[in-house]
Amino acid sequence: MRRHLTAENAQDLDGTLATLHPDCRFEDLATGQVWLGRDGAARHYRQWWTNFDVSVKRRPGQRASGTEDGAYIAEATWHGGRVGRFLGIKPTAARSRSPSSW
Repeated sequence: MRRHLTAENAQDLDGTLATLHPDCRFEDLATGQVWLGRDGAARHYRQWWTNFDVSVKRRPGQRASGTEDGAYIAEATWHGGRVGRFLGIKPTAARSRSPSSW
């Protein structure tokens, strides 16, 4: 998990993808977007890194655990803001901090 977050926060696409299962699935429930496999994950990360200035940090006490079927669930906090047009919406100067699980 540390390797993944370090690569993700550095926007190191190859390093981030290397931490993912080849058949990974990213699903954004808010937008209805779904990305499959490492190629899909690359599209997901490019979209986010182009439109958001965000870092993900684990705090003491936030959980990370595996499941019986091999999935990994983690809790972290997102810090940042939107810097590009996302889904047709113009960026704002607003910064936020939000808890997240994935």
